Amino acid sequence: MVGAQYVVLDGAHTAESAAALASTLRAVFPDQPLAFVVAMAADKEHRAVLASLRAATPNVVVFTTAAIAGSYQRSAAPGTLVAQWQAAAITARGKPFRCRELIQASLAAAVDKARHELRGFTKPGVICVTGSLHAVAGAERLLQEVLQRA
Repeated sequence: MVGAQYVVLDGAHTAESAAALASTLRAVFPDQPLAFVVAMAADKEHRAVLASLRAATPNVVVFTTAAIAGSYQRSAAPGTLVAQWQAAAITARGKPFRCRELIQASLAAAVDKARHELRGFTKPGVICVTGSLHAVAGAERLLQEVLQRA
């Protein structure tokens, strides 16, 4: 837990792993507000992964990029991820839900934005960084820096 928020790091980058993550998040944190921070490699099945994540009914999703093997060339553009998230919403079955969709230029900015977005809720929120093991590794480094400063 960082501040008044929980942080979950999960490298889900397939539809199946994203579905398991969504199910687990809602089982463990059934009533907490949820923010996803999503960065993915360009060669992944974005719409399928994001459709699976939608099952968690997040309050906020912040799309960003993460360095993959030291470069951003293989990282999916955040705008592409937003478009795939919205396409998944259009074709989704089930009850629609409200979700803020945001873009940030860096992983650090995305995590900060997710933290800021969840501050408005009365219950502690959950920030989940997902979509790539590279994004998770980057977020872990950021969180270590935050904890060392505290």
